[in-house]
Amino acid sequence: MHKQIESGIKNLQLLAERRAILCRAAARLFRKKGYDRTTIPEIAQEAGMSVGSIYRYVKKKEDIIYLLYRETVSQLERNVYNVCAAELPPVRKTVLLHQPLLPLHPRQPRRPPCRASRHEPV
Repeated sequence: MHKQIESGIKNLQLLAERRAILCRAAARLFRKKGYDRTTIPEIAQEAGMSVGSIYRYVKKKEDIIYLLYRETVSQLERNVYNVCAAELPPVRKTVLLHQPLLPLHPRQPRRPPCRASRHEPV
């Protein structure tokens, strides 16, 4: 069940469009600066909105991260159903199921390839 995010906007299409704009702007800033260091005024500027107008669509920054989370989960669910229904070899399905998760994983510094230890036969 999804929690309801309060808004005074009655036009549901406008509400969805503006929230999508806010989420795209916030996601760019969250990737660049991190969630904690991103402010509502920065999100407003990135979205091309005034700070006051943001509060017509969401009440707090946590609402934006919740909307991003909810959309990500929905996309992953759709992907799972589509891949599982496809007539593909299991290995290909496994690859397709994991590909959408890669952008969510924080980038790690490159490490040299792991070399298997060479054990003498026992």
